[in-house]
Amino acid sequence: MIALAIGGGILIALALIIREWQNHVGTVQAQSRHADLQEELRTTQEEARCTLEDLFVLRTVLAEHGIVDEIELAQGRQRLLDLSRREVHHGDELDLLLHDLCDNEHDYRITAESNNKIH
Repeated sequence: MIALAIGGGILIALALIIREWQNHVGTVQAQSRHADLQEELRTTQEEARCTLEDLFVLRTVLAEHGIVDEIELAQGRQRLLDLSRREVHHGDELDLLLHDLCDNEHDYRITAESNNKIH
C-alpha cells in the first residue's frame, strides 16, 4: 500500500513536471511568434510608408504632365470604392471596370522600381 502511494506521488510529480515543461515550451513558441509578428508589422509599415511616398510622387508627376488632375483621381477613386462595396456577380462588373480602365485615349504604362522589383 505504501509502495502504491509512493508510486502515485511520483506519477503526480512527473505529470506536474511535464505540464510545466509543456507550458514553458508553449510560452517560448508564443514569444517567438510574437516577435516574428512584430517584425512583420514593422516591415509592413515601412512598405506602406514607401507606397504612400510612391503614390505622392506618381500623383504629382501625373498632375504636372497634365495626364490626370486631382478631380479625375477623386472621381476614379470614388468609382472604384463604390464598385468594391457592391457584390461582383459572375464577373460582369469586374469586366466593366476593366473595360473602363483600359478604354482611355492613351495607353500609359507606369513602372516603378522599388526594392529591386518592378511593379
